[in-house]
Amino acid sequence: GQDFPHDVALDLTGAVSFSKGCYVGQEVVSRVKHRGTARRRPVLLHGLHSPLEAGEALSSGGREIGTLRLAVGAAGLGVVRIDQISKAEGVMLAGRPVALSLPPYATYRLSPLEDEG
Repeated sequence: GQDFPHDVALDLTGAVSFSKGCYVGQEVVSRVKHRGTARRRPVLLHGLHSPLEAGEALSSGGREIGTLRLAVGAAGLGVVRIDQISKAEGVMLAGRPVALSLPPYATYRLSPLEDEG
């Protein structure tokens, strides 16, 4: 109940229809898709340390940008504000740096991390 469909990539995996019928929230979902303004997106996390629990905050540049949703060993899944990632600071989880990558279905970028590289 806390996420929009775009936050968890339902728009990219075929779970949301943009061509049929009416449903609750359709106007907002359609507007975000067509304007390309989805800011929170799922990312894969690498280099995690144990033990971690779902719900821990991810930060960048001293501000919270998202949360850890799932952790298995040294890997995890998080939902982050991709527009607030600080290239200079990187992303931190529980005071330690973590590496981010995109899921295979992603059509978005980790800006500004990918803007120069």
